Amino acid sequence: MVRGGSAKPLCGSSILPRASMDKSQLKNDKYRKSRGGYSRLLSLNCTKCDTYLFNYQKDGPGILKRLYLDRISDLRYVNKELVCPKCKEVLGVKGVYKKESRPAIRLFAGSISKKIVKSK
Repeated sequence: MVRGGSAKPLCGSSILPRASMDKSQLKNDKYRKSRGGYSRLLSLNCTKCDTYLFNYQKDGPGILKRLYLDRISDLRYVNKELVCPKCKEVLGVKGVYKKESRPAIRLFAGSISKKIVKSK
């Protein structure tokens, strides 16, 4: 939801505010525990134009191949694709990760840059 109560798709807005999620709001569930209990909060940006997209909770070690929808702090799109709001670049496609039966976005290689969000 966007301020004012109206929902806007991610690809339709031009300016996105930073999500207000800190380390204390990390989800602690069976998926986090199955990956060793190690989580970090990442700030994700479009690689092409460096536009901020949202914060994401990454559980466990390894590279970022997919984004689970329940780990995204500020979900603003309804489309089947993750599209940068500024440059309109397609960053990933929505689907279901069969191994865990979880809705996720499969990212295209090199489409997203990430930074670890430091706790306050």
